[in-house]
Amino acid sequence: MGQDEKPEGKRTAQGISSPVGFVEDELDFRELVDALPHFIWVIRLDGTAEFFSRPWFEYTGLTLEQTQNNGWMSIIHPDDQERCVALLQESARTGMTHKFEYRVKNVTDGTYRWFLAHAFPHKDAHGTILHWYGTATDIEEQKQAEELLMQTNEYQRQFVSMVSHEFRTTLTTIEGFSEVLQEAEFSAEEVKDFARDIYTDAVRLHRMIDDLLDLEKMQSGRLVLQREMIDFNALLKSIAERMSTVSPFHVLLLELDEKLPDLWLDPDKMTQVLMNLLSNAIKYSPNGGEISLRNVIEGNTLRVSVKDAGIGIPTENIEQIFTPYNRIHSKKTQFIHGTGLGLAIVRRLIELHGGKVWVESVPMQGSTFHFTLPIIQNR
Repeated sequence: MGQDEKPEGKRTAQGISSPVGFVEDELDFRELVDALPHFIWVIRLDGTAEFFSRPWFEYTGLTLEQTQNNGWMSIIHPDDQERCVALLQESARTGMTHKFEYRVKNVTDGTYRWFLAHAFPHKDAHGTILHWYGTATDIEEQKQAEELLMQTNEYQRQFVSMVSHEFRTTLTTIEGFSEVLQEAEFSAEEVKDFARDIYTDAVRLHRMIDDLLDLEKMQSGRLVLQREMIDFNALLKSIAERMSTVSPFHVLLLELDEKLPDLWLDPDKMTQVLMNLLSNAIKYSPNGGEISLRNVIEGNTLRVSVKDAGIGIPTENIEQIFTPYNRIHSKKTQFIHGTGLGLAIVRRLIELHGGKVWVESVPMQGSTFHFTLPIIQNR
């Protein structure tokens, strides 16, 4: 070999090129390639597979025989196959390196994951492309994060629109009733009716503002509970009495365990939790009916339940309702006011208290929201 000559690689029958001086033989090169976390591959111009590294076979579940020729294309997602072929053809025409994303199937469980591929044309001394050398890197988690970000941005966009509408509607109602009371004479009973409507909208507006402020604090980790020993049953009775004035079409039933001791809780945040749950029960049972609020001691835990006989929640939306900015959109809910923050805040506040929250629901029969709290007495 001359002084200025570069060491040439030796091509094996499997299509592996191992440069002299870098690795001793094909076995060393295979060990190097197989140790990488990426797929390493070599494909001819006609799409015939020459080489795939071990991670390819471990992930896909294909055998060597199934991968050979054009078999490797069988596990590329059908929606991505045409694009992959087009990009490889473009690479062959231009001689340029290309990168593209596609989904690859695991034949064992039938699932797909996203990969980012880089294709590098390998040319001979005359510039003719002989093969593509390529890598493929798993980017499934990145794609999921991107999808979640897009979804969150969309939820926030909808949320801003909803909040603007909710604030405007509520303030318009308060202003309207206040103006009417100032300009005309009404009986004491009529004044009470107007006052009830104004109070209901004011409570709703106050709750929306609290939700907005608390969500920001929770997301930034700045929300600190102000705990104290409280008579939780007395708190439940007080909130039930307050909420019973909101809707004359609902009957609020209390079933409380009178043996419950005082609990170590943040009374303001627990009030917020219960107001959100009872408000939802009223809103999502537009035809009225009974709403039950009960608690029961289960060992060292208290379970609280709010049950309605409303429109219920579709099974596929059960977990979604606890996501910030998220609301279920349907013909049955299109005229129900809300920001999509309440249940997300309920979950976070209960978790901060050391409990958990969940819902059981049957469409058109109603929903029961449960949450638990640890019974902590000595502080």
